[in-house]
Order: sequence, then structure tokens, then C-alpha cells
Amino acid sequence: MPFCCEPFYASGMGSATSPREGTAGEEALADVLRALFASQRLNCATVAYAQGSALPSLVLWVHAQRPLPSLVVWIAVLAWAVFTLLALSLGIAARRQRTRLWALLPATRRVARVEFPAGERSPAASSILSSLAVVAAGPLWIHGLAPHHVSPPLLAASGVSWLGLATFSLGARCLEHWS
Repeated sequence: MPFCCEPFYASGMGSATSPREGTAGEEALADVLRALFASQRLNCATVAYAQGSALPSLVLWVHAQRPLPSLVVWIAVLAWAVFTLLALSLGIAARRQRTRLWALLPATRRVARVEFPAGERSPAASSILSSLAVVAAGPLWIHGLAPHHVSPPLLAASGVSWLGLATFSLGARCLEHWS
């Protein structure tokens, strides 16, 4: 099972006592399933964009070590900003879908019993490490925009932390994929 999908169980797809109740309950169940699948897809896209920001971050990390041509740096700065903003906005949308899902669940009780595993499913280690790597790459991005605004110790710490987090994220992703 992919790391971004969550199992669920539905049982009791029986008919309700009146046609109106059955229709409303079935519509509520369809809304719950739509919210569930939308939340899962948005979570997967959030993780993909966070992990996709690694390539622009790598270019910005190299630029922090050795100056690169300004066109290459600007492309990396723009790409990092786009990936990061997409990951952030999709993460917010996924959270809204999850909230919508939990709000709609009580309306489905007349038609089906929908169950999720106990507690919230914890995100994969690679997802957490990718998110932390994006945060650690922030000073690298600022350095790409305006090199004189980031102090050398902060730039060095950001570069080392980004490199470590990105490497561990890649390793965790490989372990998740192969196990």
C-alpha cells in the first residue's frame, strides 16, 4: 500500500426505512467518500511537491557553496518557491477535506458504518523529513534572492541541515518503497 493512502471500512449498505432517508444517507456516504479520496489525493500531491523541491534546493545549496550563474539561481529560486507554495496550499486543502470528512461522518450512520483505524495515521518518515528539509532550505532560498541578507554561519547551518535531512528523506523513502 502506498504511504499516502489510508484504509477504511464500510459495512451495512442496507436500505433505510423511507426513500427520503435512504437518499440523504446515500448522498452523505458519497460525500464522505469524496472527501476521503480528495484528502488522500491532496496528501499525496503535498508530499510529492515537498519532495520535488529537493532539486531546486540542491541547486541553491550548490550556489551557497560556489557562485552559480544568476539565471540558474533565479530559475532555482522560482522553482523552489512554486514547489513550496503548491505543497503548502495542497496541504491546507487536504486538511480542510479531512475536517469536512469528520463533519460528514455522522450523517452516514443510517446507511453504513464507516470506520477508520484507531487514531490518526501518522505520516511516513520520508514525508516528515521532506517537510523539514523544505524548512531548512528557506535560508538557502533567501540567499538565492539576496545573498547579503543571510549571515555565513546561518547559511552554513542551513546547508548542512538541508543536506542531512534531504539525504535521510531519500533513504527513508527508499526503505518505505522496498519494504
